[in-house]
Amino acid sequence: MMQTKTLFITTFFCLALGLFTSAAQALPVTAKLTGVSDAVVIDGVYTGYYDLQVDGTNLLALCDDYETSMSLGDTWQATWLTRADVLAGKGKFNASRGVQAYNEVGYLFSLLDGTNRWKRAQIHLAIWKIMSPTSLDLDDEPLARSYYLEATSGAHDNFDWSGVMRVLTPLPGYHVQEYLAAAPTPANHSVPEPGMLWLLLPGLGLVFRLGRRR
Repeated sequence: MMQTKTLFITTFFCLALGLFTSAAQALPVTAKLTGVSDAVVIDGVYTGYYDLQVDGTNLLALCDDYETSMSLGDTWQATWLTRADVLAGKGKFNASRGVQAYNEVGYLFSLLDGTNRWKRAQIHLAIWKIMSPTSLDLDDEPLARSYYLEATSGAHDNFDWSGVMRVLTPLPGYHVQEYLAAAPTPANHSVPEPGMLWLLLPGLGLVFRLGRRR
């Protein structure tokens, strides 16, 4: 009898955890472009890490959107995406460039650690080339071109960047850039739906009664 009760309680809490997880809703974050302190100017464009403030937390991020212009002080609403989110079809460039492009970009992002400002800028150019292939010419940037060719060689089409990078993508209605930042990034706060709490209450009462009868 005790084994049956224990099995029931364990099963109930596993189901409850699943309900809470599935009911969690990612809340938007407030992002602000605050600087370009780590960037290098190449052909009149700031290239490299930009300074962002996301829900009050300062961080460095790379913009993957070459065609959209922004100004210091711009503020917008966005959400953090993981690789699982991108695989599910989310991301500003998912419709036009696909998951493979994000995987190639994730590979390049994984090379940033230990690089100097100039190499970071070259990697950034390669990322822009992947996301906007017809808008950027790398003929005068041999290092950036080598990064681009390596990333798009086919060897990194399925690169798993889960523990490397997250994507800060703007919410619909905001014509702003998408950004890439190191993982872990500031996590979205998740809350269970109120309806799920009511579904769990009867089960909690049953567990309490089982405990009283032992």
